[in-house]
Amino acid sequence: MNPADTSPPTDAALLTALHEVLSLLAQDDAPEPVFAQAAEKALLLTGAASAFVALLDPSREQLSFETALGDSTDGMVGTKVLAADSLLGTTARTGEARLYYRPEKIVTGSGDPLSAAVVALFAGGVPMGAFAVLNKAGSRPFDGADLLILSTLAKAASVALVGAKRRDDGKRQSRELGILYNAVRGIAGHLSVQEVLSAVMTQTAAHLPGAAGAVFLYGDDRHGLFVAAENGLSAEERETVLPVGEGVAKAILSAQRPVFLQFDGGDAPESSRLFASPFPDLGIRSGIGCALRSGDTTHGLLLVLSRSPAGAYTLADANLMSALASQTANALDNALLFEDATRRAEEATTLYELSQTVSSSLDSATIPERVADAVVSLLAVDKFALFLEKEPGDSLSLIASRGLSPGVAEKWQPALGDGLPGWVMEFETPTAVADISADHRNAAAAYPVQNESVASLACMPLQAAQRTIGVLCALSSRRRFFTIAEMELLYTVANQAAIALENARIYADVREKGRELRKYFHRVARALGSAQSPRAVPHLIATLTLEIMGGDRCALYEVKEMNGERMLELVARHGFRLSYEPEGAGAATNLRATEPPVPVTFAATDEHPSGWVARRGRSLVVEELGEDTRFDRALTRPARGKAGSLVAVPLRSAGDTVGVLEMYTRKERRFRSEDLRLLLTFASQATVAFSAARLADERESAAHELQALRETLAALQSLSE
Repeated sequence: MNPADTSPPTDAALLTALHEVLSLLAQDDAPEPVFAQAAEKALLLTGAASAFVALLDPSREQLSFETALGDSTDGMVGTKVLAADSLLGTTARTGEARLYYRPEKIVTGSGDPLSAAVVALFAGGVPMGAFAVLNKAGSRPFDGADLLILSTLAKAASVALVGAKRRDDGKRQSRELGILYNAVRGIAGHLSVQEVLSAVMTQTAAHLPGAAGAVFLYGDDRHGLFVAAENGLSAEERETVLPVGEGVAKAILSAQRPVFLQFDGGDAPESSRLFASPFPDLGIRSGIGCALRSGDTTHGLLLVLSRSPAGAYTLADANLMSALASQTANALDNALLFEDATRRAEEATTLYELSQTVSSSLDSATIPERVADAVVSLLAVDKFALFLEKEPGDSLSLIASRGLSPGVAEKWQPALGDGLPGWVMEFETPTAVADISADHRNAAAAYPVQNESVASLACMPLQAAQRTIGVLCALSSRRRFFTIAEMELLYTVANQAAIALENARIYADVREKGRELRKYFHRVARALGSAQSPRAVPHLIATLTLEIMGGDRCALYEVKEMNGERMLELVARHGFRLSYEPEGAGAATNLRATEPPVPVTFAATDEHPSGWVARRGRSLVVEELGEDTRFDRALTRPARGKAGSLVAVPLRSAGDTVGVLEMYTRKERRFRSEDLRLLLTFASQATVAFSAARLADERESAAHELQALRETLAALQSLSE
């Protein structure tokens, strides 16, 4: 049919045109050929000079011409115009068919169309574009028949549009499903947090290309987000921390869906949807981000950045990122649970092995190394220090370390209250410091711990037998926050270490004391056996007592029965002067130890320490003599100034107390159970020597008396003769 022919089309022509369009549509081809066929038939059937098919973009603000046939249509295909400025725009957005006729355009000769018929193209009941014919032949207007023809052809074009959209949606969904399948398999198949993060970055780089990508996770304090995994970032950029309450982090974490981002490279008000770039040197201009949220738990966010302007990422990309973020959050939950269970099992194993090692070992050199291994493993730190006090109240000595500089043991010997280890030692209080440089206790230390490149530390006192013997320190060169669970682990390790070290020290002391005791006993046996005078034995016992026990003054008393009353007689003394004056002692108590012992006898009452021991036959230990009021009458105030502690043990023979051995120290002293056992062991040997000496003295006295008696009898016999 000739377009110039003004006669209406016949039914046969209409059917033929519709048949051709539908035949092309039945081939399930791309929509463009169907659009072109429909436009061609519209020209034939309506007598129009030109025909157009235009589609709205996703924003519904612009029209894109997909087909243009007829007069003055060169270069129109692919052209985009604002929908509001186009004759087709109103119909494309509202779906209402329209007829236009402007006869005044004939007179003016304007290039605007004289007549037009426009119908909408629908997809899923929503207007998606417009089908229009312009300038009917003979300058006549289009009528209802033309509109019907155009609507019929538009329906065929709409079917092609819907089919194409469904094919595109199917391809997109298939692609997304394939990507999601790979992502789920690649992400959810891991039970390690680091493996999950690596898989996320691999999938993100493969399907959401950009200049850089990163997973940010919450720090321990949840005030900032740190880079946990990345691609495209430099070493310096990997140290970036995003504040949670502002900028990009706030926008992403507060949204339930992925957020499209636009960066201006500088500070910009948040209301403008422009953000300051977290990585200024990358030159990024746009991005897309999504929170990693699983149930009520938010782990952090996933961020992908591009150097392209806004529009680099589409709605499909947002859907894909949403799925990736959801799978990542779930995988992180599982990985964290698995790692937590694994960590607890490893902690239990490590603590068990440490307990077995330290409880079975009495080697003071091995225990610190085992403790260091346990702390480094359990708390994931790269430095370690273990201090023990040199003497009670003295400075600390570094006996084991990891990751510290050579020779640090000579430089780092904190006194009580000096630095963080000294503070923990003095106040017996655990402490953890996330930022060493900001801690005043460390700043005032003689050897600040940052000299060893330490950023954070946790210190725990080592306590054994109700006293603090040292400090255990877990040190990190990376700034970190020590959790309550980690401090509890450190507390457990410190307790085991303190008990093991104290046991090893006691064992070493006992071994040393055992060696010394054997030497002393041999010496005592030789000394007592070689004593020429029985009267010298008590003085020898007093002298050896001070040497064995490290005391300052010693006295030996013999228990005697006089007139039915138990009495104590001073038979030997050594050290500073006797400062008490038992009743009847007189000036004899002020004699020096170098002078021969002078007999001093007094009643064995509870007012005197030796009397207390003699009456009960039990040992007596007074560690703070100045605080004990039981012996106020026996010990004068000057004595309390010279004597801080005392220990007294009975000398027992055949179940009876035959003497008392009494020793004083000038300074207050804490007597251990092994000290008392040592003195009792020596006392048992001294009892034998003392009893033998007393018997020898009695025999010697009896011999003298017998000799005197013989001499008297001989004199009497000579007189009688």
